[in-house]
Amino acid sequence: MGGRILVVDDDLALLELLIVYLGAEGYEVTPADNASAALRVIEKQKIAAVITDALPGFGALKIIKSFRERNLLGPAILFTGFIEDEISEKALAAGATMVLFKPADLKEISSVLKRLLARTA
Repeated sequence: MGGRILVVDDDLALLELLIVYLGAEGYEVTPADNASAALRVIEKQKIAAVITDALPGFGALKIIKSFRERNLLGPAILFTGFIEDEISEKALAAGATMVLFKPADLKEISSVLKRLLARTA
């Protein structure tokens, strides 16, 4: 559908839900449950888009920066439960394309991802 999507969340139940849903939508999903695992994936695989939780220690910022170094145009979506402006602003400054707040409808996530990938095709 649009290449490999890296989905990162330390909430394993939510991670599994995203894997199943996005997979059913036709995406090839690579999961990671922490920043270190996600960074290894980005180094070794061609990733078309990233959806990442904020993660402890602002791990999402490291993921977004690393992804941006390898893929200037692909969508990088911060998917967070933190409503503070600080994390959103830092993520956007690091290269995030968009910030979605939890809880979000799975259809919304898929729709946003599809729209953003279409822009880079």
